[in-house]
Amino acid sequence: MTSRTLGIVPGLRWMFSNPRLAPWVPAAIMLIVPELLAIGLEGRVANPFKQYLGVFPGDVFLSIAIGAAIWLAINHFDPCRFRQRLNVWWQLACVALGLGFAGFVFYGELQNTLHRYVPAAAYTKEQFVSPTNLFHYLIVAVMTYLLWAVVLPALVVAPKRFWWLKVLIVLALVGWATCAIYLDNTLPRPNLGDVHGTWFGGWYAG
Repeated sequence: MTSRTLGIVPGLRWMFSNPRLAPWVPAAIMLIVPELLAIGLEGRVANPFKQYLGVFPGDVFLSIAIGAAIWLAINHFDPCRFRQRLNVWWQLACVALGLGFAGFVFYGELQNTLHRYVPAAAYTKEQFVSPTNLFHYLIVAVMTYLLWAVVLPALVVAPKRFWWLKVLIVLALVGWATCAIYLDNTLPRPNLGDVHGTWFGGWYAG
């Protein structure tokens, strides 16, 4: 199936343009691009072992789940069973969920940055506007959309013979949720000075 028959919104169809590479695109977006931004715009190498667990290894788990679902969607979805997903209202709902959740995360972290409700988890203003952090909100929007638009249908309508891959997807999602939701909110926070650079936030200095 193509990105058009999958019902993917036009702005994200490029992710599915090459069927062989498409399953690897989420990993590139979540794991490689932020590192390139850190090196190119913040003048630093982001150490994965000093990030939030939701970033590493959490994003590894999430990229596995979404990548596996993309592979199922491209190669093994039945267009007839997939008809409901082509409904424009379903796609609009998936877009709204992606943007809404990203907005929720952005607003919560902005308020904590400005008012420091939870000081241990608060960024400085420089860190909040760093390229890697701003890109993080784009990642949240896109990956939330894909979770609803690709992963959920993959778990529901993909052929039963791929039960083992569905189990892997679910386990990967559990691993991501454990890191990003539970552990990141119960374990001591990492050194935030290593999480985000300050190169792009110079206008807040002083």
